[in-house]
Amino acid sequence: MTGEMKKCLVSVDRLTNEIEAMPVDKIFIKNHIGKTELSMKEIGILKDGGVVHGKEIELNNGRKFTSDLQYNADKCDVEFVRTQSLKQEQSGETQQRNTWVDSDGNPKRITKWGSTHFTEQQIADYMAGKKIEMVNVTDKQGQPCTVFLQFNKEKQRPVTEYHYADNKNVVGVAEESKTQYAVNNQGKTNEATKNITDPLQKGQTAPKNEQQQEQQLRLKGPKL
Repeated sequence: MTGEMKKCLVSVDRLTNEIEAMPVDKIFIKNHIGKTELSMKEIGILKDGGVVHGKEIELNNGRKFTSDLQYNADKCDVEFVRTQSLKQEQSGETQQRNTWVDSDGNPKRITKWGSTHFTEQQIADYMAGKKIEMVNVTDKQGQPCTVFLQFNKEKQRPVTEYHYADNKNVVGVAEESKTQYAVNNQGKTNEATKNITDPLQKGQTAPKNEQQQEQQLRLKGPKL
């Protein structure tokens, strides 16, 4: 060991909490993000671990937005960050929300959603902007349902939604699970089952047995 000291930029891996250090003289930062040019001053700020605030960004796909920029030693790349996230610790979901895309606005590789692990084909489909079907996913009430996941270009992140206005472009819960998802997860009322106390099961839109039929007839609840 020579005892030589080098100035390094340090980042913390958000998944493992491991510390990653990158010598400043080894850092390379491109002079552009998408179609947006970075000045030498801005590159210098990023190399020193600072934040470039309020940068107007235009990605290669034409999307425009304003974001703070900071170099991440773990990813060896500039990432979009929020000023707030640099001042206080945020939840894993909020941290992850800032890293769904690379600096060119393309979706990053993900291998699972919640407890559901993806196959290589599903990963490839997701990165190509296609729907991923997840079967036997449990909702908040512990009931199984089928959910679709897709990268949303406008929101720059993956989304799962209950309903979709355009079957070709917007993803949501499978048709057979819509009523179950709306009642169990979103607290909505289904007229045919509004007085049933048990969580709805997959595909259920009406009382499933004599006990539930009695509950539906006996109890009265408010309409939507």
